Amino acid sequence: MDDNQDQLNTPEPLADASGPTGPAGPRGATGPAAYIGYASSTDPLILPPGTPARWATVSSVAAISLTATQAVKIDASFLLSWVSGDSRAAELNLEYRILRNGTVIYTGANVYGLAENSRATHQEFINFFHVDTAPSGSYTYTMQARINGYSNLQATIEILESDLSAVVYPNQMAYQHYLFVSCWNDTENLNGHVAVIDTVSNHIVRTLFAGSKPGPMAISPDLTTLYVGDQDPVTAAQSGYNFMWVWDLVQLRQIGVVQIGATPVAIVVSPDNTKTYTANSGSRNVTVIDHLTRRVIATVPVGTGTPFALTASPDGSYIFAACKSDTAGNDYIAAIRTADEQVTVFGKSYSLEFDPSCNPIAVSSNSRTFVAAGKEKALLASLSSGSIGPFFSVPYTSLGGQWRSGIFIDQDIQQFHQMYWTEPTPSEEISIWHVSADNSPARWQTPVPYPGYKGQNQVVASPDQLRICITVAGSDDQFAGLLIIEPENNNTSHFVNLPVAREVAITANSAIAYVSEHRYVHPVNLQTFTEMQAIGVDGLVQTLLAAYRLQS
Repeated sequence: MDDNQDQLNTPEPLADASGPTGPAGPRGATGPAAYIGYASSTDPLILPPGTPARWATVSSVAAISLTATQAVKIDASFLLSWVSGDSRAAELNLEYRILRNGTVIYTGANVYGLAENSRATHQEFINFFHVDTAPSGSYTYTMQARINGYSNLQATIEILESDLSAVVYPNQMAYQHYLFVSCWNDTENLNGHVAVIDTVSNHIVRTLFAGSKPGPMAISPDLTTLYVGDQDPVTAAQSGYNFMWVWDLVQLRQIGVVQIGATPVAIVVSPDNTKTYTANSGSRNVTVIDHLTRRVIATVPVGTGTPFALTASPDGSYIFAACKSDTAGNDYIAAIRTADEQVTVFGKSYSLEFDPSCNPIAVSSNSRTFVAAGKEKALLASLSSGSIGPFFSVPYTSLGGQWRSGIFIDQDIQQFHQMYWTEPTPSEEISIWHVSADNSPARWQTPVPYPGYKGQNQVVASPDQLRICITVAGSDDQFAGLLIIEPENNNTSHFVNLPVAREVAITANSAIAYVSEHRYVHPVNLQTFTEMQAIGVDGLVQTLLAAYRLQS
Protein backbone atom coordinates (compact mmCIF):
# COMPACT_ATOMS: atom_id res chain seq x y z
CA MET A 1 0.00 0.00 0.00
CA ASP A 2 1.00 3.64 -0.30
CA ASP A 3 3.49 4.90 2.28
CA ASN A 4 1.05 7.66 3.24
CA GLN A 5 -1.88 5.34 3.81
CA ASP A 6 -1.92 5.63 7.62
CA GLN A 7 -2.36 9.38 7.27
CA LEU A 8 -5.24 9.07 4.81
CA ASN A 9 -7.61 6.58 6.41
CA THR A 10 -9.81 9.32 7.89
CA PRO A 11 -10.90 11.85 5.23
CA GLU A 12 -10.78 15.49 6.17
CA PRO A 13 -13.98 17.59 5.93
CA LEU A 14 -14.66 19.22 2.59
CA ALA A 15 -13.53 22.65 3.80
CA ASP A 16 -10.01 21.32 4.41
CA ALA A 17 -9.73 19.06 1.36
CA SER A 18 -8.40 21.32 -1.35
CA GLY A 19 -4.67 20.57 -1.08
CA PRO A 20 -1.94 22.47 -2.91
CA THR A 21 -2.32 23.45 -6.54
CA GLY A 22 0.17 24.14 -9.29
CA PRO A 23 0.15 27.11 -11.65
CA ALA A 24 -2.82 27.19 -13.97
CA GLY A 25 -2.37 26.88 -17.72
CA PRO A 26 -5.05 27.28 -20.39
CA ARG A 27 -8.40 25.58 -19.60
CA GLY A 28 -7.61 25.14 -15.94
CA ALA A 29 -4.63 22.79 -16.24
CA THR A 30 -2.90 21.94 -12.95
CA GLY A 31 0.61 20.89 -12.04
CA PRO A 32 4.00 22.32 -13.05
CA ALA A 33 3.72 23.76 -16.53
CA ALA A 34 5.30 26.57 -18.51
CA TYR A 35 3.03 28.82 -20.56
CA ILE A 36 5.01 29.13 -23.76
CA GLY A 37 3.10 30.49 -26.74
CA TYR A 38 -0.24 31.95 -27.68
CA ALA A 39 -1.74 33.25 -30.92
CA SER A 40 -5.12 34.95 -31.24
CA SER A 41 -6.89 36.63 -34.13
CA THR A 42 -10.20 38.39 -34.72
CA ASP A 43 -9.48 39.14 -38.37
CA PRO A 44 -11.89 37.16 -40.57
CA LEU A 45 -10.29 34.46 -42.72
CA ILE A 46 -12.21 33.38 -45.81
CA LEU A 47 -12.13 29.65 -46.56
CA PRO A 48 -12.51 28.93 -50.26
CA PRO A 49 -15.11 26.22 -50.99
CA GLY A 50 -13.92 23.03 -52.62
CA THR A 51 -14.06 19.23 -52.68
CA PRO A 52 -11.53 19.55 -51.18
CA ALA A 53 -10.23 23.11 -51.18
CA ARG A 54 -6.64 24.04 -50.38
CA TRP A 55 -5.58 24.20 -46.74
CA ALA A 56 -5.70 27.67 -45.17
CA THR A 57 -3.46 28.59 -42.24
CA VAL A 58 -5.58 29.86 -39.34
CA SER A 59 -2.87 30.61 -36.76
CA SER A 60 0.65 29.62 -35.75
CA VAL A 61 2.84 29.50 -32.61
CA ALA A 62 6.61 29.42 -33.21
CA ALA A 63 9.83 28.61 -31.34
CA ILE A 64 8.45 26.04 -28.89
CA SER A 65 11.51 24.34 -27.38
CA LEU A 66 11.19 20.81 -25.98
CA THR A 67 13.61 18.55 -24.14
CA ALA A 68 13.51 14.76 -23.97
CA THR A 69 11.53 14.94 -20.72
CA GLN A 70 8.86 17.36 -21.94
CA ALA A 71 5.76 17.39 -24.09
CA VAL A 72 3.53 20.19 -25.37
CA LYS A 73 -0.25 20.44 -25.09
CA ILE A 74 -1.84 22.31 -28.00
CA ASP A 75 -5.23 23.95 -27.36
CA ALA A 76 -6.97 25.22 -30.50
CA SER A 77 -10.31 26.85 -31.26
CA PHE A 78 -11.99 28.91 -33.94
CA LEU A 79 -15.42 30.34 -34.79
CA LEU A 80 -16.78 29.24 -38.17
CA SER A 81 -19.47 31.20 -40.03
CA TRP A 82 -21.38 30.49 -43.22
CA VAL A 83 -24.65 31.37 -44.96
CA SER A 84 -27.08 28.69 -46.14
CA GLY A 85 -28.71 28.81 -49.56
CA ASP A 86 -32.36 28.33 -50.43
CA SER A 87 -34.83 26.02 -48.68
CA ARG A 88 -33.04 22.86 -49.80
CA ALA A 89 -30.83 21.03 -47.32
CA ALA A 90 -27.42 22.67 -46.89
CA GLU A 91 -24.28 20.78 -45.93
CA LEU A 92 -20.76 21.79 -45.02
CA ASN A 93 -17.88 19.33 -44.53
CA LEU A 94 -15.02 20.93 -42.61
CA GLU A 95 -11.54 19.54 -41.95
CA TYR A 96 -8.88 20.94 -39.61
CA ARG A 97 -5.42 19.87 -38.50
CA ILE A 98 -2.31 20.71 -36.47
CA LEU A 99 1.16 20.64 -38.02
CA ARG A 100 4.52 20.49 -36.25
CA ASN A 101 7.25 21.99 -38.44
CA GLY A 102 5.11 21.19 -41.46
CA THR A 103 4.29 17.59 -40.44
CA VAL A 104 0.64 16.75 -39.70
CA ILE A 105 0.24 15.47 -36.12
CA TYR A 106 -3.52 15.88 -35.59
CA THR A 107 -6.56 15.82 -37.87
CA GLY A 108 -10.26 16.36 -37.24
CA ALA A 109 -13.46 16.77 -39.25
CA ASN A 110 -17.02 18.00 -38.68
CA VAL A 111 -20.06 17.83 -40.91
CA TYR A 112 -22.85 20.39 -40.56
CA GLY A 113 -26.25 19.86 -42.16
CA LEU A 114 -29.24 22.17 -42.29
CA ALA A 115 -32.65 21.48 -43.80
CA GLU A 116 -34.19 24.88 -43.08
CA ASN A 117 -33.31 28.52 -42.30
CA SER A 118 -32.56 29.41 -45.90
CA ARG A 119 -30.22 32.34 -46.53
CA ALA A 120 -29.41 32.63 -42.84
CA THR A 121 -26.05 33.03 -41.15
CA HIS A 122 -24.87 30.06 -39.09
CA GLN A 123 -21.95 29.89 -36.68
CA GLU A 124 -20.18 26.97 -35.03
CA PHE A 125 -17.44 27.06 -32.39
CA ILE A 126 -14.80 24.35 -32.88
CA ASN A 127 -12.35 23.55 -30.09
CA PHE A 128 -9.91 20.66 -29.67
CA PHE A 129 -6.60 19.77 -28.08
CA HIS A 130 -3.63 17.53 -28.82
CA VAL A 131 -0.71 16.39 -26.66
CA ASP A 132 2.52 16.15 -28.67
CA THR A 133 5.48 14.09 -27.45
CA ALA A 134 8.05 15.20 -30.01
CA PRO A 135 11.80 14.57 -29.70
CA SER A 136 14.02 17.32 -28.33
CA GLY A 137 14.07 20.37 -30.55
CA SER A 138 12.47 23.69 -31.49
CA TYR A 139 9.07 23.59 -33.15
CA THR A 140 6.42 25.70 -34.84
CA TYR A 141 2.82 24.55 -34.42
CA THR A 142 0.31 25.58 -37.07
CA MET A 143 -3.47 25.22 -37.19
CA GLN A 144 -5.04 24.84 -40.65
CA ALA A 145 -8.56 24.33 -41.96
CA ARG A 146 -10.23 23.62 -45.28
CA ILE A 147 -13.59 22.83 -46.85
CA ASN A 148 -13.82 19.23 -48.06
CA GLY A 149 -17.36 19.31 -49.38
CA TYR A 150 -20.43 21.53 -49.45
CA SER A 151 -23.84 22.00 -51.01
CA ASN A 152 -26.40 24.79 -51.16
CA LEU A 153 -24.25 27.45 -49.47
CA GLN A 154 -23.69 31.11 -50.20
CA ALA A 155 -20.25 32.13 -51.40
CA THR A 156 -18.59 33.18 -48.13
CA ILE A 157 -17.38 30.63 -45.59
CA GLU A 158 -15.11 32.23 -43.02
CA ILE A 159 -13.39 31.89 -39.68
CA LEU A 160 -14.27 34.94 -37.58
CA GLU A 161 -11.81 34.43 -34.73
CA SER A 162 -9.24 31.88 -33.57
CA ASP A 163 -7.00 30.93 -30.64
CA LEU A 164 -3.96 28.67 -30.49
CA SER A 165 -1.94 28.04 -27.33
CA ALA A 166 1.01 25.81 -26.43
CA VAL A 167 1.82 24.67 -22.89
CA VAL A 168 4.92 22.61 -22.11
CA TYR A 169 4.59 19.95 -19.41
CA PRO A 170 6.84 17.25 -18.01
CA ASN A 171 6.53 14.31 -20.38
CA GLN A 172 5.05 12.06 -17.71
CA MET A 173 1.97 14.27 -17.60
CA ALA A 174 1.41 14.36 -21.32
CA TYR A 175 2.41 10.82 -22.30
CA GLN A 176 0.49 8.81 -19.78
CA HIS A 177 2.15 5.42 -19.37
CA TYR A 178 0.22 4.15 -16.37
CA LEU A 179 -2.76 1.85 -16.08
CA PHE A 180 -4.91 2.44 -12.99
CA VAL A 181 -6.87 -0.46 -11.51
CA SER A 182 -9.30 0.09 -8.63
CA CYS A 183 -9.47 -3.00 -6.40
CA TRP A 184 -11.44 -4.25 -3.41
CA ASN A 185 -9.84 -6.59 -0.92
CA ASP A 186 -11.35 -10.00 -0.19
CA THR A 187 -11.59 -9.32 3.54
CA GLU A 188 -14.50 -6.99 4.21
CA ASN A 189 -12.72 -4.93 6.86
CA LEU A 190 -9.60 -4.18 4.81
CA ASN A 191 -9.19 -1.06 2.68
CA GLY A 192 -9.09 -1.26 -1.08
CA HIS A 193 -6.47 0.36 -3.28
CA VAL A 194 -5.67 1.58 -6.78
CA ALA A 195 -2.89 -0.41 -8.43
CA VAL A 196 -0.62 1.70 -10.67
CA ILE A 197 0.83 -0.42 -13.47
CA ASP A 198 3.70 0.82 -15.65
CA THR A 199 2.54 -0.09 -19.16
CA VAL A 200 6.13 -0.34 -20.40
CA SER A 201 7.25 -2.99 -17.90
CA ASN A 202 3.73 -4.24 -17.03
CA HIS A 203 4.64 -4.23 -13.34
CA ILE A 204 2.84 -2.58 -10.43
CA VAL A 205 4.95 0.41 -9.40
CA ARG A 206 2.70 1.91 -6.73
CA THR A 207 -0.56 1.42 -4.86
CA LEU A 208 -2.72 4.45 -4.07
CA PHE A 209 -5.13 4.76 -1.18
CA ALA A 210 -8.65 5.78 -2.19
CA GLY A 211 -10.93 4.65 0.63
CA SER A 212 -12.26 1.25 1.49
CA LYS A 213 -14.20 0.52 -1.72
CA PRO A 214 -12.59 2.46 -4.62
CA GLY A 215 -14.67 2.13 -7.75
CA PRO A 216 -15.17 4.55 -10.68
CA MET A 217 -12.20 6.59 -11.88
CA ALA A 218 -11.55 9.45 -14.28
CA ILE A 219 -8.43 11.12 -15.70
CA SER A 220 -8.47 14.81 -16.60
CA PRO A 221 -8.00 15.73 -20.30
CA ASP A 222 -4.52 17.15 -19.60
CA LEU A 223 -3.63 13.79 -17.96
CA THR A 224 -2.46 15.42 -14.74
CA THR A 225 -5.15 14.35 -12.28
CA LEU A 226 -6.81 11.09 -11.25
CA TYR A 227 -10.23 11.04 -9.55
CA VAL A 228 -11.35 7.93 -7.64
CA GLY A 229 -14.81 7.50 -6.12
CA ASP A 230 -15.07 5.56 -2.84
CA GLN A 231 -18.23 3.40 -2.72
CA ASP A 232 -17.94 2.53 0.98
CA PRO A 233 -21.50 1.40 1.90
CA VAL A 234 -21.02 2.05 5.63
CA THR A 235 -20.11 5.72 5.07
CA ALA A 236 -23.00 6.16 2.64
CA ALA A 237 -25.51 4.54 5.02
CA GLN A 238 -24.39 6.53 8.06
CA SER A 239 -23.87 9.95 6.51
CA GLY A 240 -25.58 9.96 3.11
CA TYR A 241 -22.36 10.77 1.26
CA ASN A 242 -19.08 9.24 0.10
CA PHE A 243 -15.66 10.66 -0.76
CA MET A 244 -13.77 11.42 -3.95
CA TRP A 245 -9.99 10.93 -3.73
CA VAL A 246 -7.86 13.15 -5.97
CA TRP A 247 -4.31 12.25 -7.00
CA ASP A 248 -1.63 14.27 -8.78
CA LEU A 249 -0.26 12.06 -11.59
CA VAL A 250 3.00 13.95 -11.92
CA GLN A 251 4.30 13.07 -8.48
CA LEU A 252 1.73 10.36 -7.67
CA ARG A 253 0.66 12.15 -4.52
CA GLN A 254 -2.76 12.76 -3.03
CA ILE A 255 -3.91 16.38 -3.44
CA GLY A 256 -7.51 16.32 -2.26
CA VAL A 257 -10.45 14.52 -0.67
CA VAL A 258 -13.88 15.79 -1.69
CA GLN A 259 -17.22 14.99 -0.08
CA ILE A 260 -19.67 13.94 -2.78
CA GLY A 261 -23.04 12.16 -2.96
CA ALA A 262 -23.71 8.59 -1.91
CA THR A 263 -22.40 5.63 -3.94
CA PRO A 264 -20.56 7.19 -6.91
CA VAL A 265 -20.81 4.98 -10.00
CA ALA A 266 -19.47 7.15 -12.85
CA ILE A 267 -17.04 10.08 -13.15
CA VAL A 268 -16.27 12.37 -16.11
CA VAL A 269 -14.04 15.44 -16.38
CA SER A 270 -15.39 18.06 -18.80
CA PRO A 271 -13.46 18.29 -22.11
CA ASP A 272 -12.34 21.86 -21.30
CA ASN A 273 -10.61 20.56 -18.15
CA THR A 274 -12.54 22.82 -15.76
CA LYS A 275 -15.11 20.63 -13.97
CA THR A 276 -15.52 17.07 -12.74
CA TYR A 277 -18.92 15.36 -12.61
CA THR A 278 -19.77 12.27 -10.56
CA ALA A 279 -23.03 10.33 -10.80
CA ASN A 280 -24.17 9.27 -7.32
CA SER A 281 -26.62 6.39 -7.49
CA GLY A 282 -27.25 6.33 -3.73
CA SER A 283 -28.32 9.98 -3.46
CA ARG A 284 -29.75 10.24 -7.00
CA ASN A 285 -27.79 13.32 -7.92
CA VAL A 286 -24.63 14.53 -9.68
CA THR A 287 -21.82 16.32 -7.83
CA VAL A 288 -19.97 19.04 -9.74
CA ILE A 289 -16.37 19.76 -8.66
CA ASP A 290 -14.14 22.63 -9.73
CA HIS A 291 -11.12 20.90 -11.26
CA LEU A 292 -8.65 23.62 -10.30
CA THR A 293 -9.67 24.15 -6.65
CA ARG A 294 -11.08 20.66 -6.06
CA ARG A 295 -14.14 22.00 -4.27
CA VAL A 296 -17.81 21.18 -4.84
CA ILE A 297 -19.54 23.96 -6.76
CA ALA A 298 -22.94 22.30 -7.25
CA THR A 299 -25.01 19.27 -6.34
CA VAL A 300 -27.43 18.65 -9.19
CA PRO A 301 -30.64 16.61 -8.68
CA VAL A 302 -31.50 14.48 -11.70
CA GLY A 303 -35.06 13.49 -10.87
CA THR A 304 -36.55 10.42 -9.23
CA GLY A 305 -34.37 7.95 -11.12
CA THR A 306 -30.92 6.58 -10.30
CA PRO A 307 -28.03 7.92 -12.42
CA PHE A 308 -25.71 5.09 -13.46
CA ALA A 309 -23.71 6.32 -16.48
CA LEU A 310 -22.25 9.61 -17.75
CA THR A 311 -21.26 10.89 -21.19
CA ALA A 312 -19.84 14.31 -22.06
CA SER A 313 -20.49 15.98 -25.39
CA PRO A 314 -17.13 16.53 -27.14
CA ASP A 315 -17.69 20.31 -27.27
CA GLY A 316 -18.21 20.34 -23.50
CA SER A 317 -21.65 21.93 -23.59
CA TYR A 318 -23.50 19.09 -21.85
CA ILE A 319 -22.91 16.21 -19.45
CA PHE A 320 -25.55 13.51 -19.97
CA ALA A 321 -26.59 11.12 -17.21
CA ALA A 322 -28.49 7.92 -18.00
CA CYS A 323 -31.03 7.33 -15.23
CA LYS A 324 -32.79 4.13 -14.21
CA SER A 325 -36.36 4.66 -13.05
CA ASP A 326 -38.11 2.70 -10.30
CA THR A 327 -40.89 2.11 -12.84
CA ALA A 328 -40.17 -0.34 -15.67
CA GLY A 329 -39.99 1.25 -19.10
CA ASN A 330 -39.73 4.76 -17.73
CA ASP A 331 -35.96 5.32 -17.83
CA TYR A 332 -34.68 8.69 -18.99
CA ILE A 333 -31.74 11.04 -19.59
CA ALA A 334 -30.77 14.08 -17.55
CA ALA A 335 -28.76 16.63 -19.56
CA ILE A 336 -26.66 18.99 -17.42
CA ARG A 337 -25.70 22.22 -19.17
CA THR A 338 -22.11 22.89 -18.14
CA ALA A 339 -22.44 26.67 -18.44
CA ASP A 340 -24.83 26.92 -15.47
CA GLU A 341 -25.57 23.30 -14.31
CA GLN A 342 -29.21 23.58 -15.43
CA VAL A 343 -30.86 20.20 -16.01
CA THR A 344 -33.08 19.12 -18.90
CA VAL A 345 -34.82 15.76 -18.46
CA PHE A 346 -36.01 13.94 -21.56
CA GLY A 347 -36.90 10.45 -22.78
CA LYS A 348 -39.61 9.57 -20.25
CA SER A 349 -42.35 9.56 -22.88
CA TYR A 350 -40.50 7.07 -25.11
CA SER A 351 -40.81 3.96 -22.88
CA LEU A 352 -37.06 3.50 -22.62
CA GLU A 353 -35.60 0.61 -20.63
CA PHE A 354 -31.83 0.75 -20.06
CA ASP A 355 -29.41 -2.03 -19.18
CA PRO A 356 -27.53 -0.50 -16.20
CA SER A 357 -24.57 -2.87 -16.63
CA CYS A 358 -23.24 -0.72 -19.48
CA ASN A 359 -23.25 2.87 -20.74
CA PRO A 360 -26.20 3.19 -23.17
CA ILE A 361 -25.62 6.81 -24.28
CA ALA A 362 -23.24 8.44 -26.76
CA VAL A 363 -22.72 11.78 -28.55
CA SER A 364 -21.37 12.22 -32.07
CA SER A 365 -17.91 13.69 -32.58
CA ASN A 366 -19.37 16.99 -33.83
CA SER A 367 -21.61 17.24 -30.72
CA ARG A 368 -24.78 17.47 -32.79
CA THR A 369 -26.30 14.00 -32.31
CA PHE A 370 -27.22 12.24 -29.06
CA VAL A 371 -28.25 8.57 -29.01
CA ALA A 372 -29.60 6.41 -26.18
CA ALA A 373 -30.00 2.64 -26.51
CA GLY A 374 -33.01 1.19 -24.75
CA LYS A 375 -34.20 -2.41 -24.64
CA GLU A 376 -36.58 -2.16 -27.59
CA LYS A 377 -35.80 1.14 -29.28
CA ALA A 378 -33.19 3.84 -29.81
CA LEU A 379 -33.80 7.50 -28.99
CA LEU A 380 -31.97 10.14 -31.03
CA ALA A 381 -31.87 13.87 -30.26
CA SER A 382 -30.46 16.85 -32.13
CA LEU A 383 -28.08 19.12 -30.21
CA SER A 384 -27.38 22.71 -31.21
CA SER A 385 -26.55 26.03 -29.54
CA GLY A 386 -27.64 25.01 -26.05
CA SER A 387 -30.88 23.32 -27.14
CA ILE A 388 -31.89 19.65 -27.20
CA GLY A 389 -34.32 18.26 -29.77
CA PRO A 390 -36.20 17.45 -31.84
CA PHE A 391 -36.31 13.80 -30.82
CA PHE A 392 -36.69 10.66 -32.94
CA SER A 393 -37.52 7.19 -31.64
CA VAL A 394 -36.90 4.13 -33.79
CA PRO A 395 -37.75 0.52 -32.87
CA TYR A 396 -35.01 -2.05 -33.30
CA THR A 397 -36.96 -3.82 -36.01
CA SER A 398 -35.99 -0.80 -38.14
CA LEU A 399 -32.39 -0.78 -36.97
CA GLY A 400 -31.44 -4.42 -37.28
CA GLY A 401 -30.99 -5.69 -33.73
CA GLN A 402 -31.30 -5.07 -30.02
CA TRP A 403 -28.38 -2.76 -29.38
CA ARG A 404 -26.84 -2.45 -25.98
CA SER A 405 -24.09 0.17 -25.95
CA GLY A 406 -22.15 2.14 -28.51
CA ILE A 407 -19.57 4.76 -29.36
CA PHE A 408 -19.14 7.27 -32.12
CA ILE A 409 -15.83 7.66 -33.88
CA ASP A 410 -14.56 10.82 -35.54
CA GLN A 411 -14.69 9.56 -39.10
CA ASP A 412 -17.49 10.83 -41.29
CA ILE A 413 -18.49 8.34 -43.95
CA GLN A 414 -20.57 9.81 -46.80
CA GLN A 415 -21.85 12.58 -44.51
CA PHE A 416 -22.84 10.02 -41.89
CA HIS A 417 -21.29 9.62 -38.45
CA GLN A 418 -20.03 6.10 -37.92
CA MET A 419 -21.23 4.46 -34.73
CA TYR A 420 -20.31 1.02 -33.42
CA TRP A 421 -22.89 -0.77 -31.30
CA THR A 422 -22.69 -4.04 -29.40
CA GLU A 423 -25.65 -6.38 -29.16
CA PRO A 424 -26.53 -8.74 -26.31
CA THR A 425 -26.50 -12.53 -26.52
CA PRO A 426 -27.27 -14.41 -28.70
CA SER A 427 -26.25 -11.99 -31.46
CA GLU A 428 -23.07 -12.82 -33.35
CA GLU A 429 -22.74 -9.53 -35.21
CA ILE A 430 -21.39 -6.04 -34.68
CA SER A 431 -23.57 -3.31 -36.16
CA ILE A 432 -22.16 -0.13 -37.66
CA TRP A 433 -24.77 2.60 -37.81
CA HIS A 434 -24.39 5.64 -40.04
CA VAL A 435 -26.33 8.61 -38.64
CA SER A 436 -27.05 11.54 -40.93
CA ALA A 437 -25.52 14.93 -40.21
CA ASP A 438 -28.94 16.58 -39.84
CA ASN A 439 -30.40 13.72 -37.71
CA SER A 440 -33.22 13.13 -40.17
CA PRO A 441 -34.72 9.64 -39.64
CA ALA A 442 -35.26 9.39 -43.40
CA ARG A 443 -31.52 9.58 -43.81
CA TRP A 444 -30.59 6.88 -41.33
CA GLN A 445 -28.83 4.08 -43.11
CA THR A 446 -29.61 0.46 -42.32
CA PRO A 447 -26.93 -0.78 -39.92
CA VAL A 448 -24.14 -2.68 -41.60
CA PRO A 449 -23.57 -6.02 -39.85
CA TYR A 450 -20.08 -7.43 -39.44
CA PRO A 451 -19.14 -10.87 -38.07
CA GLY A 452 -18.84 -10.83 -34.30
CA TYR A 453 -19.27 -13.10 -31.32
CA LYS A 454 -21.86 -13.91 -28.69
CA GLY A 455 -21.60 -12.20 -25.34
CA GLN A 456 -20.54 -8.76 -26.58
CA ASN A 457 -20.13 -6.35 -23.69
CA GLN A 458 -18.08 -3.14 -23.41
CA VAL A 459 -17.02 -1.24 -26.53
CA VAL A 460 -14.12 1.27 -26.44
CA ALA A 461 -12.25 3.16 -29.17
CA SER A 462 -8.49 3.64 -28.96
CA PRO A 463 -7.43 7.31 -28.55
CA ASP A 464 -6.09 7.37 -32.13
CA GLN A 465 -9.40 5.77 -33.24
CA LEU A 466 -7.62 3.16 -35.35
CA ARG A 467 -8.95 0.30 -33.21
CA ILE A 468 -12.37 -0.56 -31.77
CA CYS A 469 -12.12 -3.01 -28.85
CA ILE A 470 -15.07 -5.06 -27.61
CA THR A 471 -14.97 -7.47 -24.69
CA VAL A 472 -16.69 -10.82 -25.24
CA ALA A 473 -17.91 -12.85 -22.29
CA GLY A 474 -17.30 -16.60 -22.27
CA SER A 475 -20.06 -19.22 -22.37
CA ASP A 476 -20.46 -22.95 -23.01
CA ASP A 477 -20.04 -22.44 -26.74
CA GLN A 478 -18.01 -19.23 -26.88
CA PHE A 479 -14.47 -18.39 -25.76
CA ALA A 480 -14.01 -15.20 -23.76
CA GLY A 481 -11.75 -12.63 -25.32
CA LEU A 482 -11.22 -9.28 -26.99
CA LEU A 483 -12.58 -8.46 -30.43
CA ILE A 484 -10.48 -5.81 -32.22
CA ILE A 485 -11.85 -3.98 -35.28
CA GLU A 486 -9.82 -1.74 -37.62
CA PRO A 487 -12.20 0.94 -39.04
CA GLU A 488 -9.71 2.22 -41.62
CA ASN A 489 -8.88 -1.30 -42.83
CA ASN A 490 -12.33 -2.22 -44.13
CA ASN A 491 -13.36 -3.09 -40.57
CA THR A 492 -11.03 -6.07 -40.52
CA SER A 493 -11.42 -7.85 -37.17
CA HIS A 494 -9.16 -9.88 -34.89
CA PHE A 495 -10.11 -12.02 -31.90
CA VAL A 496 -7.77 -12.67 -28.97
CA ASN A 497 -8.79 -15.53 -26.66
CA LEU A 498 -8.59 -14.72 -22.93
CA PRO A 499 -9.62 -16.64 -19.79
CA VAL A 500 -12.09 -13.91 -18.74
CA ALA A 501 -13.07 -10.61 -20.37
CA ARG A 502 -14.95 -7.96 -18.42
CA GLU A 503 -13.87 -4.34 -18.98
CA VAL A 504 -11.24 -2.93 -21.34
CA ALA A 505 -9.00 0.15 -21.11
CA ILE A 506 -6.60 1.37 -23.81
CA THR A 507 -3.38 3.27 -23.20
CA ALA A 508 -3.07 6.90 -24.28
CA ASN A 509 -0.63 5.92 -27.05
CA SER A 510 -3.16 3.37 -28.37
CA ALA A 511 -0.58 0.56 -28.17
CA ILE A 512 -2.01 -1.78 -25.54
CA ALA A 513 -5.49 -2.79 -24.42
CA TYR A 514 -5.90 -4.09 -20.86
CA VAL A 515 -8.78 -6.47 -20.19
CA SER A 516 -9.95 -7.07 -16.62
CA GLU A 517 -10.39 -10.52 -15.11
CA HIS A 518 -11.44 -11.12 -11.52
CA ARG A 519 -8.06 -10.64 -9.84
CA TYR A 520 -5.90 -9.96 -12.90
CA VAL A 521 -5.62 -7.63 -15.85
CA HIS A 522 -4.59 -9.06 -19.19
CA PRO A 523 -2.59 -6.91 -21.67
CA VAL A 524 -3.24 -7.27 -25.40
CA ASN A 525 -0.84 -5.80 -27.98
CA LEU A 526 -2.93 -3.79 -30.46
CA GLN A 527 -0.20 -3.78 -33.08
CA THR A 528 0.32 -7.54 -33.23
CA PHE A 529 -3.11 -8.57 -31.86
CA THR A 530 -1.50 -10.93 -29.35
CA GLU A 531 -2.02 -11.47 -25.62
CA MET A 532 0.71 -10.76 -23.08
CA GLN A 533 1.30 -12.12 -19.60
CA ALA A 534 -1.49 -11.40 -17.10
CA ILE A 535 -0.80 -9.13 -14.11
CA GLY A 536 -2.08 -9.90 -10.61
CA VAL A 537 -3.36 -6.86 -8.67
CA ASP A 538 -3.85 -8.30 -5.15
CA GLY A 539 -7.57 -7.62 -5.03
CA LEU A 540 -10.89 -7.88 -6.84
CA VAL A 541 -10.79 -5.69 -9.96
CA GLN A 542 -13.50 -3.02 -10.15
CA THR A 543 -12.52 -0.51 -12.86
CA LEU A 544 -9.67 0.05 -15.35
CA LEU A 545 -8.44 3.40 -16.66
CA ALA A 546 -5.49 4.37 -18.85
CA ALA A 547 -6.49 7.51 -20.76
CA TYR A 548 -9.03 10.34 -20.81
CA ARG A 549 -12.55 9.27 -21.81
CA LEU A 550 -15.83 11.06 -22.49
CA GLN A 551 -17.84 8.09 -21.21
CA SER A 552 -18.03 6.48 -17.78
